[in-house]
Amino acid sequence: DLSATYFEEAQRIKEENLGLDHPDTAVGYSNLAQIHILNEDYEAALSNYERSIKVRENVYGSIHPNLIEPKISLGNLYSQQLNQQKKARVQYESALAIALNRLGENHPQVTDIYLQLSNSYIADSMYTESIGYVDHALENLYGSYDFKQSFDPERTITDPVSLLRAIIIKAQILSNRGE
Repeated sequence: DLSATYFEEAQRIKEENLGLDHPDTAVGYSNLAQIHILNEDYEAALSNYERSIKVRENVYGSIHPNLIEPKISLGNLYSQQLNQQKKARVQYESALAIALNRLGENHPQVTDIYLQLSNSYIADSMYTESIGYVDHALENLYGSYDFKQSFDPERTITDPVSLLRAIIIKAQILSNRGE
């Protein structure tokens, strides 16, 4: 693929001029991983995400917010392309720990990670584990996870797309549990 060739050449130039432990080099590895996913070369994508995370850990330390996105992306690769939910959850949990520590419970990225974790548990038919994460997301998005008791049509919704995702995920869980 021609685009991969250009990205690889750009990465080679970054490595030569900036070094292997530079933030821009780490970003380049993530970009290469995305190209490899588009080309369905998942092993190359996996390797590049792992390299991106390693460089970021070397540059920033192990709990820096710049680690959140590549860990989520690696989790998505495990979950969506490789169907390895346990490995996906390891990445999501790691990203969540950093996000909670550095960004706080109500940050949109925390909510997104809760939804990723919930979906990963659904993929393994682990509905009890899944519902806790979606409830956290609903709490962040709406102020409550129980619409029967707290639905307020006048409430301002700041992220309707994520709220809709969370409601659909919760409906899936409840349906699969026969509720």
